[in-house]
Amino acid sequence: MILHKSPNKDPKLPKSYRPINLLDVGGKVFEKVLKDLTSEALYTPLAPEQFGFLQGKCTTDAILKLHQTIENGDLKYIAALFVDISGAFDNLWWPALLVRLEEQKIPKHLYDVLKDYLSQRWVEVQTPLGTYAKPVTKGCPQASVLGPFLWNLVMDTCIQRLKPYATEVLAYADDLLVLWQSRSRLHLEEQGRVICRQLQEWCELNKLTVAPDKSALMVFPIKEPKTFRRQPTVRINGHRIPVVRETVYLGIRLDLFLHYRSHLRLQTHKAIQAVSRVTSLAKRDYSLTPEKQKILYKGIFEGIALYACGVWAQRILLKTSGSILLRAQRTALVRLFGAYTDTPLEALTLILDEPPAHLTALFRAAKYHVKRDRPDLSHELIENYSNLSKSERKEKLVEMWDAWLRESPKGTFARAIFGNVHNRKRLPWVKPNRAIIRVLSAHGPFRDHLCRRRLVDSDLCLADSERDTVEHAVFRCRAVPETLKEARMKIQARTLRDIIQDREDWNILSAALADLVQKRESESLLVRAGIQVAEADS
Repeated sequence: MILHKSPNKDPKLPKSYRPINLLDVGGKVFEKVLKDLTSEALYTPLAPEQFGFLQGKCTTDAILKLHQTIENGDLKYIAALFVDISGAFDNLWWPALLVRLEEQKIPKHLYDVLKDYLSQRWVEVQTPLGTYAKPVTKGCPQASVLGPFLWNLVMDTCIQRLKPYATEVLAYADDLLVLWQSRSRLHLEEQGRVICRQLQEWCELNKLTVAPDKSALMVFPIKEPKTFRRQPTVRINGHRIPVVRETVYLGIRLDLFLHYRSHLRLQTHKAIQAVSRVTSLAKRDYSLTPEKQKILYKGIFEGIALYACGVWAQRILLKTSGSILLRAQRTALVRLFGAYTDTPLEALTLILDEPPAHLTALFRAAKYHVKRDRPDLSHELIENYSNLSKSERKEKLVEMWDAWLRESPKGTFARAIFGNVHNRKRLPWVKPNRAIIRVLSAHGPFRDHLCRRRLVDSDLCLADSERDTVEHAVFRCRAVPETLKEARMKIQARTLRDIIQDREDWNILSAALADLVQKRESESLLVRAGIQVAEADS
């Protein structure tokens, strides 16, 4: 299978396409057995600086290691060289791999099987002009079971070669990062030349090349936040490595001072775009239940926006970074659940029973650090987190969520109905849809709300000249659907707070609320306000 890498790539260039190796079940099982046997037979284990394709390790581990190395620097600067190896997986030289297997003292029978498995390989490409075949003598097939492990074996030699000259060397698959400390620009350049010379020699031994234009150099100030009068010069193969102030490493955008604000802006923008595409598709083809909407929210928005939160979660304790995440969460919830655009986040989180994103990030990060046996880092995020039981952690989240709601002047109507987060969690039968969100947030087709938005001149109901609030529309207004009139007769309670506490009463009322909101949005109210329903929902 051959996939087009990106719409921005030239379709006429072969490098614009990514071949994917598709193995049958038998091939996958065979490669898995080979991988397990070879890894057990290694004379020396893989370097701990390797993070890719290894059980118990992830991208967050590598990024956090980079972050900690920079924070623990004791000289004036730390240089970070982000190395891009051209077509690394496609150009892995098999003789170099076989030499590496010999160095690891792999048993002869296993070595012979691997050598035979790599021989007599052909690639066939079908075109309108016929089928073209070419023998394959190099390359580590991506999407295969054995390929990533073989690449790690060769990359291990690069790490061992660079370690004596660098403060830290990190490798995740073909993403190589070299860090070294320096006292001055001159010292930085001298050490950089040594490292680049070693890297170039390793590439020549393994028939690989570095792409200088795709590589990058960042210089992190440690003791003095000053920049150089002239940027340092580091060259590979005679080509200068560009010096940048920001770069993307393993999916996270790094800046010189590790603020991660630009990363949060980028990730939240991606998350909102993904949510918008899904909701647009859902409106055209199928309706989503509240349960499915929550699954999409957690899988799409939280999955993208909270990526690698174990690294940057501490930064959202700062007001600026936290507000970036919360603004994006409100936009995502509004679009996914169909709320009015001015619905406050405080009301949305309480009605939907979804904690604010900054608290979700803090608890995810704390859980990550505890799993990695770093309780001190988890305590910096949430006090005494590692000593709390699972139920106590849930209580802690609810406590911090309630404190966040109390500090905000917004979402007062929803808070008056539910009281607090504890009470909301005792009401599992409240499953908010578009109509329920409009009613429980008081941000819907009610003249009291529309008047505050300056969409109508008066907040009085057109049917009985009483102020058209949510309570009036639900309990007293005469111009309501028959279903709501029947629901009024069946329900004894006369406040939303009382009704919502009783499952039976709430089920009766919630069914009628959908008709109430639909009637108000489809008839005269929004038309007289001079707006369209679609505009109110956008």
